[in-house]
Amino acid sequence: MLPMIVLKRKRGMRYSAVAAAVLAFAFAPPSFASGERLTAAQQEMATAHGAYVKCVQRHALRLEPSGDSADDIATAAVTECRKHEIDMMTVGIMTGKPFSVSEFDRIDGDMHAAAVTAVVEFRAQRNRAKNN
Repeated sequence: MLPMIVLKRKRGMRYSAVAAAVLAFAFAPPSFASGERLTAAQQEMATAHGAYVKCVQRHALRLEPSGDSADDIATAAVTECRKHEIDMMTVGIMTGKPFSVSEFDRIDGDMHAAAVTAVVEFRAQRNRAKNN
């Protein structure tokens, strides 16, 4: 089961369903996007990963009104959601498939990109609404 992203309204804006779908597939580990039947351990990892993505996006959008750069907001959002990365590490250790440092670096990069994308998408929608 792939992580689901809930589309919510904020100040009259809707997050793009296309952007949500892209984020769900782009930031899912390859084994989760292959369409194979998942083992219990893979499902647990998918759940932890999905929670991490949702947390990062939620915190990025919460911090967006600060007016800070999307990069600074993304850094703060990833830091605030570090618990979910630890959850993923725990699942990896419990299943005998611990992550390497390079895998965590990739995951951090993916989460940072998800946060930047969420902020930029929100700002673009807000600017389009102002211009209409």
